[in-house]
Amino acid sequence: FATPDVKVYTTVLYDPLPAPEKTTSQFTDLLNAVLITFDSNTDMAELTGSFDCGEVLNLTSAPADLLGTGGSCSWQEHHVLKVTFGSNPTLVPGDTLYLRETKVQSAHDLASLFASNQSSVVLAPNKPTVPSVVLNAPDQVGVCDDLTLDASATLGSGGRAMTYTYTIAEGSNSTEFSNISQVLSEATSHTVTLPEAIMSKGAKMEFTLTVTNFLGESASETKTITKLGYPAPSISIQGANPRYTTYSDELLLRVNAKIPEMSCVADSLSNAKMTYVWSETTGKYKGSIATTNPRVLRIAKEQLLATESYEFSCFVALTDTPSSNNSALLSVVVQSQPVKARVAGGAERVSGTDQ
Repeated sequence: FATPDVKVYTTVLYDPLPAPEKTTSQFTDLLNAVLITFDSNTDMAELTGSFDCGEVLNLTSAPADLLGTGGSCSWQEHHVLKVTFGSNPTLVPGDTLYLRETKVQSAHDLASLFASNQSSVVLAPNKPTVPSVVLNAPDQVGVCDDLTLDASATLGSGGRAMTYTYTIAEGSNSTEFSNISQVLSEATSHTVTLPEAIMSKGAKMEFTLTVTNFLGESASETKTITKLGYPAPSISIQGANPRYTTYSDELLLRVNAKIPEMSCVADSLSNAKMTYVWSETTGKYKGSIATTNPRVLRIAKEQLLATESYEFSCFVALTDTPSSNNSALLSVVVQSQPVKARVAGGAERVSGTDQ
């Protein structure tokens, strides 16, 4: 039996393009997402719109909360995958994201190779968000009042918990310093309250708050507060100090005020009514200080001059006992802004369009 000649021919077909490779994974500056960039256009794993990140990322061994509850993915471009965090994510710079096997190919119609064994370390954003510390507290606190330091309006968390560290500068009264430091060290949130009993009359206390976000970026604010020797309303002007505005913006200042605590003195309040007096202390402001709501001062737009700084004060006293009073001071910085061209009397109106 003769064995016939057998000839085998093979044809090797090459993919027109290599499989895409992940080049970077990086937090956005807003800290609410990560952008995964490939070195070439992909077929977007044949996915459109918003979808579960597990469709393209290997999350089987990742913590359940890595991307947060409700996190999702979407393709921003053929080579850019956006991972949008849900609530309470735990992913941080330095963590690694892994691509699923046999999911992502080149955008070429004849592509057959899948991106394989792809991972990348997540980078910090190009412009890391730094906390913007807002510490609300009175400049002076009445003799019977507790002191509350409130940083709840602080920004820059990226939607995650921040750490708040309060300290006090050491003064001449070592016992007072020790007692206050103890309370501050036990604080676990953005707000801490000091009992009136641990603050001595006439004490000038310098507090510093340092806030750190999950990127490790920190910022601090320092405030000096005086403990008065008599009952006084507790007041503070809401928001950051200094306050930044522009010539074309209205400025709204709102004061928080409450009647003084009288429990540590023999007197009592016969009338809880308080009187409010606003003023501008530098003399640069020439406009009206009149208010319809005594707790709110509105400065109309185009009243504060660009590049100037102003100091607005609110004086609050018990109407029947004016000697029981307090005040709060806020600095206002008017920033310059781009020039916008405008023709006097000009207007724009669309009366119709071609179909």
